[in-house]
Amino acid sequence: ATFPNSKAFRVALRQLAIREDWSFDTQYSDTKRFRASCTDEDCPWRIHASKLPNTNTFMVKKLPFEHTCGSKNCSKGMANRDWLADKGKAALEENAMVSAKQLKERLQREYD
Repeated sequence: ATFPNSKAFRVALRQLAIREDWSFDTQYSDTKRFRASCTDEDCPWRIHASKLPNTNTFMVKKLPFEHTCGSKNCSKGMANRDWLADKGKAALEENAMVSAKQLKERLQREYD
């Protein structure tokens, strides 16, 4: 899979982790490379991605293992402020009059 830049890749990875209810630890991240693994010590999942030469495009280079951790509600903490701001912005664009409580309930319904 390719992404327009490293930020888009990290946002997509975080979104996937939240949707599938797992979390990851970033071992290495800079403007050219990214490496992470599942936070479950018994799960072999890991990912390596890097920037393609002469572009900003980020590409997943290695994704050798599937998750074996199962759903343990371990995505807690993956919804950071950038993720929440992005999802909140989309909801506010649909309805500018939504309250904070309604926004929270909507995000919980969609992502819990």
